[in-house]
Amino acid sequence: MRSGERGVTLIELLVGLIIVSFAAGVVVMSAPPRRPPAREEAERFAARVTQALDEVVFSGVDRRLEWTDADYRIARRDGDDWRMENASRPARRNVSFSIALDGAIADNADALNGGAGGGAFVGYGGPGFGTALGETANEADADADREGLETLALDPLGLAAGFDARFEDRRSAFIVSVRANGEIDLARE
Repeated sequence: MRSGERGVTLIELLVGLIIVSFAAGVVVMSAPPRRPPAREEAERFAARVTQALDEVVFSGVDRRLEWTDADYRIARRDGDDWRMENASRPARRNVSFSIALDGAIADNADALNGGAGGGAFVGYGGPGFGTALGETANEADADADREGLETLALDPLGLAAGFDARFEDRRSAFIVSVRANGEIDLARE
């Protein structure tokens, strides 16, 4: 290099690149790992059920959990109809989803549904909870397009039964346990 010229030598450039690469590696390695989609869906479900139960208790609004094999939603009573809120499709994120009701209550629900299986309930006796599926005939017709729809009334006095919701992706599975007293737990399976 001539004595009057200014510039960066190749060695200086390489040393600078090594320092920047090392700093980037430290940042990437210290970043928290990505959470499994099943855990995110399970946490979202637990938060939605908690919010719906709180709203039922504190405001007296009729709510129910509705689900099929592909999705779930929280519905709110609007006059004589149910209005969907908080719909979620875990399958969009490659997460499988299922709900299992607790023990004898599930057997009773099965018997009330004519042995058709499932977990729909007679609710606490409020308006529209008088049939075995927890809905009026008009509501049953309106939901007929959702094949396999099951419902569970969210009651201000406590759930008719506890249930477990299972969320599974390729790497992990998580269970959200909702007890009849309203206690909600999230655990890895």
